[in-house]
Amino acid sequence: MTLTTPEARALLLRLQTVANSPDVPAKRAAIMSELKAAGLSTPAEIQGAVGAVLRENPSLESAVADVIRAYQFHGEDPVELSKKSYDVIFRKMEGERWFTFFNHGLAPLSEDEAAELPRLEPDDERWRHQTLLYLYLLVLATRVRGGRPLGGLDLLDVGCGRGGGLSAMKRYFPLGKAVGLDLNANQIAFCQDRHRDVEVEFRQGNALEMPFEDASFDLLTNVESSHCYGDVARFFREVHRVLKVDGLFLFTDIRAPLDVERARLERQLREAGLEILLEEDITAKVARACEVDSTRFRFEVFGSDKAAYPRQIAREKYQVYSTRSAIYLAYALRKARG
Repeated sequence: MTLTTPEARALLLRLQTVANSPDVPAKRAAIMSELKAAGLSTPAEIQGAVGAVLRENPSLESAVADVIRAYQFHGEDPVELSKKSYDVIFRKMEGERWFTFFNHGLAPLSEDEAAELPRLEPDDERWRHQTLLYLYLLVLATRVRGGRPLGGLDLLDVGCGRGGGLSAMKRYFPLGKAVGLDLNANQIAFCQDRHRDVEVEFRQGNALEMPFEDASFDLLTNVESSHCYGDVARFFREVHRVLKVDGLFLFTDIRAPLDVERARLERQLREAGLEILLEEDITAKVARACEVDSTRFRFEVFGSDKAAYPRQIAREKYQVYSTRSAIYLAYALRKARG
């Protein structure tokens, strides 16, 4: 359904009123109800409605942001949704030491793309695509540094999850200090035990208030995590704070497939003092990884019947990315001087 500009403006004004509610679950449910009543369901329909109004009246951005987040998370608060997801994962995967990744993976789509990535050791093949997503970020870092190696650079991985990504980055690149940060204490305890054979450190802490001094790291990675944060702009300011001058921020995440959402994200990055050096829509590469893993993740790969869980996730996410119901973006950014 296509709304006229006056209809879209009236909808957003109603949503702006809803957005002032302190009751987050009720607010998002109300937004979804308004969208449904207006006949808006697809990304193109929402894009058409909010885009025209935002161009006409930029002050409505807060209402637009809530529309987008409500659409992306089906009316649920992303922070609460993340907490619930972690609880489900821990119950399902307790005691499964092989379960070291959460991310949806990346599969190169050409021989040239594959050649740019490190050749994996046999033990890393079972989580091939998830490992390659992290290594891809450091390939980007090397690329924007003009091919200069990353030897001795200190790295922080924010939202490190089960620690597999940090372990891989440390093993495949000659980094200096490598630190993983995650809000969840259970995750950190798992990482400290599971990855004790790799020279990495894990700390519990909040991405919005990192427990590190200013200018502590040369590189900062953040994979498929920021969409769950309550204040993404604050996170980007923290990234700027803990990076050294000219330090690099390597960032991938999921977003709603709306131009206004991507524009808002990139403006928040710039306003935090982060200069975009490289950006790429890698949705097709992530979709390919999910497609392959939706049949590859089996008992024979992991030695556990619980391989059915990541296989199910891969199937679900393949449908999301192959239809571009969500997009997956990657950035290499630099802490600006001054």
